[in-house]
Amino acid sequence: MRSVPVQLALAVGGPGLLSLAEAGTVAAAAEEAGVAAIRLADRSLHGTALDPAVVAAYLAARHTGVGYLPVLPTTGNPPYAAARRLLSLDTATGGRSGAVLRPGPGEQSAADPVLRWTEYARVLTRLWSSFPGDDRPDGPILVADLGLLGVGALAPVADVVVVDLGQAAGADAVLTQALRLAGRERGEVALLGRVTVIRGDAGPGFATRLRAWVDEHLLDGVELTIEGGVQDIVRVVRALAPRPVARTLRESFELRPAVALAA
Repeated sequence: MRSVPVQLALAVGGPGLLSLAEAGTVAAAAEEAGVAAIRLADRSLHGTALDPAVVAAYLAARHTGVGYLPVLPTTGNPPYAAARRLLSLDTATGGRSGAVLRPGPGEQSAADPVLRWTEYARVLTRLWSSFPGDDRPDGPILVADLGLLGVGALAPVADVVVVDLGQAAGADAVLTQALRLAGRERGEVALLGRVTVIRGDAGPGFATRLRAWVDEHLLDGVELTIEGGVQDIVRVVRALAPRPVARTLRESFELRPAVALAA
C-alpha cells in the first residue's frame, strides 16, 4: 500500500498544550515515520500557544527530517518582516518550511479578512521570490485553509490547501477549476483532508483508512489533529505507513519545483 503525505497539527505552550519537550518527542516520532510537516498553531482553545516560528526554529535544530509550518496571522505581522523571518527558517531547514496564513481583519487597505489575506499572500510570495537565495533548494511553501477562504482567493498563490474531511467531497473538482482560471494546474497544489483522530482510532487498519479517504476524495494527503497527550499523538504517528524522508518540503508533498511554478 502506497503511503500518503501527512501533515501533523500541534499547539505548543502552557497548561493544556504540549510542552517544548513533548513537542520534541512528537517531532522525533514524526521524523522517524516520514511525516511531511508539523503545523504549529499560534493560538488554541486550551491555552496560549508559544510563538510558532520560535517553536519551529527550536524543533528544526533538533529534528531535521520533518518540515515545519508556523501559523502566521495576517494582522499584526508586517509582510516584509514575516518574509525575512520565514525565509531564514526555510534556509536553515534546507527547504523544509513554509507558513500557514491565517486571515485576520485588515489594518489599512483591506478591511475584509479575505481581501486582507489575498493582499498579504501576494506580497509575501513576491517578497520570497525577490530575495537573493540561489542556494535555497526550493523556497518556502504557502498553506491555506479552504474553510476560511474562498477557493478563488487561494488558487493563485497557495501551494497546499487543507479542507475538512467532511467537506472534501467535490473539493478536487472545485480546486482544479479555480486553478485553471488562475493559470495553474492541479499538480501544482496539494489538497489535504483534515482528520481529527481520537483515542483508539489508530488501531489496526488506520493507515489503510487514511489511504481510502485520500483515494475516495482525490486528495493528495491528510492533516491530522490528534486528541490527547503526547503519548496518544506518538501512538498515532507510529501507526502511519512509513514514508522516506524527502529532500525538501515541496518534495514531501510531491509538488512541482518552484522554478516550474514561476515559469
